Amino acid sequence: MASPTTPNADLEQSLYKAKQKETRLRNRAVLAAILPVVAGGLWLLYSLSAVTTWQASARETEKREAELQRREIDSRQKVADADTKRLAAEALAQAAQDQEKAAKQHADDIQRHIVKVREEVGSLAPLLNDLSSAKVKAAKLMASEAVETQISEIRTGLGRSLGRIEQEIDKDLPESEQKARIYFYVTDDAQNAVARALVPVFQGAGFDVAPIAKNTTRRVDNTEVRYFHEPQDRAEAARIQGLIVKQTGQTDCRIFHAIDPSHASGSRKFQVWLGKPPPAAPR
Repeated sequence: MASPTTPNADLEQSLYKAKQKETRLRNRAVLAAILPVVAGGLWLLYSLSAVTTWQASARETEKREAELQRREIDSRQKVADADTKRLAAEALAQAAQDQEKAAKQHADDIQRHIVKVREEVGSLAPLLNDLSSAKVKAAKLMASEAVETQISEIRTGLGRSLGRIEQEIDKDLPESEQKARIYFYVTDDAQNAVARALVPVFQGAGFDVAPIAKNTTRRVDNTEVRYFHEPQDRAEAARIQGLIVKQTGQTDCRIFHAIDPSHASGSRKFQVWLGKPPPAAPR
């Protein structure tokens, strides 16, 4: 049998239910107040972490940019230094080339001057034959022994001096410039014309040709090629003989070893004593 319900019991039950409802509402209110704060705190922490990470990344980026800028500046400086060194090297190279060119030009000038001096010294060689002619003429005079002796001494001294000068000059010349020298001796205008025609032939064959000299010592019937070094110059004398025969038709041209210490010293020398030209072929 159910206990009877009293007004107080109903009131207490109502109060209890109201209290529980109030508690639930209060809890809900607290939760409603706390949740935004917690969410805001979490979001703040997240934002702080994100900002910190971004700042660190920004600093790293700035650091990299600064490093790149420094490297770029260093690279530009290295390029500028390299350009400066290149320009300096090019200037040094150009200066060296200019000096080399000037030195070569100077050496060429000296060589040309030496060759010219050699030619001038060589052109004095015919004086030896002139002295021989003077000696022959002096022999025809009365009491000429002293004059002949003096002329012989002058000729010997001059020949030796010319030989020594030529030897010293040849030391300073390349082998290509140490050419053998040919002296032409003629007695008349006809022989002089033949000699002038032979000059370019021998020059083209690699010889130096001295000025044509007048032969006042003796007249030769057959053309002679005289050489002074036996046997080393014999082959070249034969070559000269062959050129003369080919150009003039003088088949009686002969080579002759002359013993003359004055001509044997110094540079290689050859004398061409032109004889009578061959008679013209009948038409």
